[in-house]
Parts: sequence; C-alpha cells; structure tokens
Amino acid sequence: MNILFLENFPINKIKDCGSKYIYFILKMLSELNINIDFVNSFDINNINLPNINIIKNINHYNNYNHYNYNYCIISRKNSFTIHKEIIDKLKCPIFYINHDLEFKRKEKEFIENNDYKKYNKKLVKSLKKEEFELINKCSKTLIISLDEINYLKNHIQQDKLLYFPLYYQNNEIDRKVLKKTHNIVFIGSQHKPNIDGIKYFLDNYFNEILKIKDIKLILVGQVCFYIDNYKKIIPKNLELKGYVSDEELKKIMRGTRINLIPLTYGAGLKGKMVDALNYGIPIISTPIGVEGTNIQHEKEAIIMDFKNYTPQEYAQTFIKYYENRNLLRNIIKNGKEYFLNNFEYNIGKEKIKNLLN
Repeated sequence: MNILFLENFPINKIKDCGSKYIYFILKMLSELNINIDFVNSFDINNINLPNINIIKNINHYNNYNHYNYNYCIISRKNSFTIHKEIIDKLKCPIFYINHDLEFKRKEKEFIENNDYKKYNKKLVKSLKKEEFELINKCSKTLIISLDEINYLKNHIQQDKLLYFPLYYQNNEIDRKVLKKTHNIVFIGSQHKPNIDGIKYFLDNYFNEILKIKDIKLILVGQVCFYIDNYKKIIPKNLELKGYVSDEELKKIMRGTRINLIPLTYGAGLKGKMVDALNYGIPIISTPIGVEGTNIQHEKEAIIMDFKNYTPQEYAQTFIKYYENRNLLRNIIKNGKEYFLNNFEYNIGKEKIKNLLN
C-alpha cells in the first residue's frame, strides 16, 4: 500500500503536541509496512522510520511521482492551500487531520478576553464555514477531541468523522515517592493559549501560593521564551528549562509533585495532559486543560476553575491538594488507567489498520 502524506509544519516529537501526534501516526503507518511519501518543506531530519520517504522539494516530487496512491493524508488546514497543485491531481480518498477546530478556539479566546465583537464574530463564522467545507470535502477527518466530535456529529455526516485522539507509547518512569517530590511543572509550546495561561497564573496566583509554601515552578518548552521577564521577578521559585530531550523530561518528572495546566481557553486535546497521565504525575488543571475527555474531578485529575476562587482561595485550595498525598496516589492510579484505556499507542495503531482496510 502507498500513501501520500502532506504536512506543512516542523515535526519534532519533543517540541509540541501537534508534532508528536503526527510523528506517532507516521510510526504506526511505518510499523504496518505501508510506504509513505511524506511531503514537508520544513527540517524533519529527526524522523528515522522505515518506509518513510521524506520529500522536501515539491518540484522534485512533481518530477518523479505519478500520483498513484491508495490514500492521501493531509495534516493541517493550510496544507490544502500550500499543496493544492498536488491535491488537485489526486484520485484517491483523502483523510484530513485538523488537530483542533480553529473557530472554536478563536471563539473561546475572544469570549475570555471580552473581545467577541462584530468583527470577531464574522471571523469565527468564516473559519467555521471554511473548516466545515474541508471536512465535507474529505473522505474522513480525524478528530482529536471527544467534545469536538460530539459537536460535529450534529453538523457533519457521521461516517466522515473518526475519533482519533493522541496515542502515545506507554512510558513508565522511576518516580520518586510522593513525599520526596516537590516541584510543579508546566509544559507548553509557543501556542498562544499556553503563553496567556501561564502568564495569568503567574500574575494572579503563584505569589499567593508562595506565601503559603516555598515551591518551585518549572516551565518546559517554547513557552519559556515568552515569559523571561518573570524570571527577574521571582528568580528563586521559577525555573525556565526551554527545550528538553525525552530523557531530560523524564528526569524532571521524577521529582514533580503536580503537573499544572492553567489554560483559560483553547481547543482540541492537550498533549501535556496525556503526558502527565502517562508519566503518573497528578494533574491540577482548569476545565479547559482536560476538555475533550471524560476525566472527572478528584478521580483522574484535580479540576480548579480560576473563576470560582479569589487568588487567596485558589492558593489555599491548591496547597490543600498538593499536600493530600493519599488523594494524589489515587489520582495517579486512576489517571494511568485512563491513559491505558484511551490513549495507549496500540489502540491507535489498530484504528489506523481498520481505517486503511
């Protein structure tokens, strides 16, 4: 079987959720012995998988290829424009990976920022129309979030939709016992909801937490490059790690008490949440951070909505949970079980196999 895979974003499985999502889909296809022509102009030398033919130059692609494919997979909305010349010549079924519903994300952002005015409402309406047209144009669209697929079922023919969340390989780490863990960790890319969310937490809540308990907050990922000024304000309790390898991340996670997800808007499914469940790190999150799942408060995670607390109340409640090791142990156990039942790699691999059959 031959598949054409069109992408237009750097693929680095340690940098952001979207990249990791695509990397593991490629890995599944590779393990199923499917031949992939992967067209992407960005630097993707870190993909070392058999059966993947990486093509950077589209002109080179056009010179030797005869468009004989069983399927085409298109990642991200802008790929339809960038790769239009290729797509127009295809005669095979097209599967679309949309990552999240952009119009839903924008709508939440405008509402959160009290900026849902006439112009922005028109933008959301335009994005919605565009996304619906792409989904209807394709044979199947892979939807990452339960919330989004349930929404789309009321607007799109159901056989055009496939629920396909993040599927990660089971990752056991040698965790320290909870009593010996101390740090809070937030993992985030340069995605705007990550930047806005952690800034909101630092501006309103972290100093109140520090008045009660001396805790270090470690930030990992590209989000660090956007909040460097906070390091000067709270130098002792804020550590900016930036990019880290898988091994470095595991080392950080071994000493982590809480995985923080302070998002105030967003869409899709959060990779940081799936990673925390996988690593066995208790999560304290806003409702947005766990949306797209059936995760329950005080079962698989602790869900705290900023809107329900003053900064002082939030800090007091946060520390109450931070110090409740019995509850955290149950959350670790339930969270890992939720991961294995919903996000484990082989579940996704079987879905891909069934999709292509």
